[in-house]
Amino acid sequence: MKILKTITLQWWQTSLFKLSMLALGILVGATWPELLAPWRCLFAVLFAVPAAYITWVWWKQ
Repeated sequence: MKILKTITLQWWQTSLFKLSMLALGILVGATWPELLAPWRCLFAVLFAVPAAYITWVWWKQ
């Protein structure tokens, strides 16, 4: 079974995926803020580095 494979999504499917990830992030942040606070900088880096890379790839295309 190949877990990491390329897929193609329609714009509305991508929107649903993003909406679900946003809801998960809000749920986790609202439920465990004191548990995740020590790793806030790590999560910021885990957001910023891939976001910067995707932005760079998008800009080049």
